[in-house]
Amino acid sequence: MSKNQNVRSPRKPQRTKSAVVPPKGHNPRNALTFCAFLAVTLAVVGLVAWAVRSAFSSRRQGQVGGSSVGAVAPLSRLIPSLDSVLTESRLILLGQRPEGDATCITRDLQDGRVVLQGSPAGGIGLRMVAFYNQSAESPLALYRWSQDTLRAFLRAQRKANASVRAEAEKLAAAARDLAATVRAGTPPAVDGGSSLPAWPAECLRRLASSVEAGDAASAGIWADELACATFALADLHRWLNVLLDSHLTSLDFQAQCRTAFEWAGSSAERPREDQDSCLPAAGQMVAWCVNYLEVERQAEGLFGPDRTWIATVGSQDLSNSPAARWMPPDVRRAFLAVRERLLPTTREVWDRAARTPLERSYLANMLFRAASTGTLERMSTVLQRFEQIHQTVTMAELMDVLFYRAGLYSSGFPWSDRYDPRIVNAAGSVTAPKDLAILRAHRLVNSLLKGWENYLGGIPTLAQCLDAGKFDCVRGTDLLGALYRGAGQGGYFVVRLSCGIVGHSVGAVPIDEAGKGGVLIVDCLDSQTPSETWPAAFFHGLSWPVGYPGVKGRLFSAELYARGLDGCVFAEGYVVRGEHAGQWIRAALPYLPGGEEAASAKVFDGPYPE
Repeated sequence: MSKNQNVRSPRKPQRTKSAVVPPKGHNPRNALTFCAFLAVTLAVVGLVAWAVRSAFSSRRQGQVGGSSVGAVAPLSRLIPSLDSVLTESRLILLGQRPEGDATCITRDLQDGRVVLQGSPAGGIGLRMVAFYNQSAESPLALYRWSQDTLRAFLRAQRKANASVRAEAEKLAAAARDLAATVRAGTPPAVDGGSSLPAWPAECLRRLASSVEAGDAASAGIWADELACATFALADLHRWLNVLLDSHLTSLDFQAQCRTAFEWAGSSAERPREDQDSCLPAAGQMVAWCVNYLEVERQAEGLFGPDRTWIATVGSQDLSNSPAARWMPPDVRRAFLAVRERLLPTTREVWDRAARTPLERSYLANMLFRAASTGTLERMSTVLQRFEQIHQTVTMAELMDVLFYRAGLYSSGFPWSDRYDPRIVNAAGSVTAPKDLAILRAHRLVNSLLKGWENYLGGIPTLAQCLDAGKFDCVRGTDLLGALYRGAGQGGYFVVRLSCGIVGHSVGAVPIDEAGKGGVLIVDCLDSQTPSETWPAAFFHGLSWPVGYPGVKGRLFSAELYARGLDGCVFAEGYVVRGEHAGQWIRAALPYLPGGEEAASAKVFDGPYPE
């Protein structure tokens, strides 16, 4: 996109009142703030290490976990573990936030953007927002800050999370075994309790009360609630690990793209805040932070549950749909409402997703956003289209269809944007087998542009783009994704092309043309029928759409982004130019097919673009 258009684009963290982060100061206080960051990070690591050592010491008398929790006083074994894990977990997920403070997310928009005030003492999301606000200005300084300062910060967060994650998973296994014991008719002995306000602790207290009262039915319900609550807690730590691993892998990729930063530093005609989205792994602040913020948001519910949660558990009969119990109490009604619209085969996968690691928290978020914006009915319509064209239902595709953000960057700041009635209705004409659906969606989006005079950046929502009949590559790629998913297809990726002083976005979908798997690259601005695949489409650089009016720059790298917990995450990268040209790298995203392990290889031996 052109330089002037890029200035107005909402997809990157501009330091203005309408940006994702508050204005960055240029004064000596930045150094003090950075020191505070290091102090908080070291404190987190130190406190967690101390807590873990204390927990292990207290458990030597009777370790929780293993294949079974015996019927002899299992509560007395579980309670010490629960309290210590909750204490450690809260420090990682919510930081030093006081109990009962306001949520870390907001639906309020300023100039079409969400405004967030980060905090070094906040949870993982607020810490990340605040930390990114300390990033450097010039391209090379930004490169060094990312490789040294940011990398050290992310590693410290990952190290602190690792031990807590392991203990949270042990706790979840123990709670699951305890629930099985209760359901088998062997009530545990009650000899203690927890005073913590967290939801798992409340479930344990209710379980103990039910056992003491001799209420077997109630004991079974609260034992199941405890198992689901501890599973949810462990799942947030699993997600945090995935996000940090992907984030660090993107920095490994960035390390191979130093040439882009050097060239941009010598060629740039504008300040860094208008350029960071044009550099490898540097412009993803919005995408990264919304994922971390969603971890923190879900942790808010676990550590400070709404007072309606207890009433919800008591009022809902889930005997015919027990999978709903894996969801937070406030979205169970939404889970059941959508479930009722599904065919039996899809319903089975839907239920399984609710108890599957990583997908559980993702599904809870998608339902929360849809229920909050009154778009559950449109979500159900899209899922019914999915059923019409898929004889075999896979969890990965089913979950991808739900992704409420149409694409990368600021897409989805209005949570209902992707479900605009005009988009949902138009997607009905796109519905077809995968290969045909993406071609139909491409033709539809390209036809809406109606000439380069309608190419315009800085329009924050898809609804406003449709009203104006104007968009750029970012909003066009978002619209492409909204139509494709709205047609009932899953597996949509966004490719971000870094050209030093300009960036470009295109879509990508897996195809199976002539029995050969691949990922088709789809440029909504190009009227030509898509035919090239990832990453070969960029081996020789970038062929811009005919008549493209913006500054073109040089293509240095291509990054493929997939759905994360809330926004997109780095999945793969390919180096186009420079010392490491031809290198490909993949992050571990275990919830995606083929993404179980990280990998890297040289996939092209040249010739490379100059």
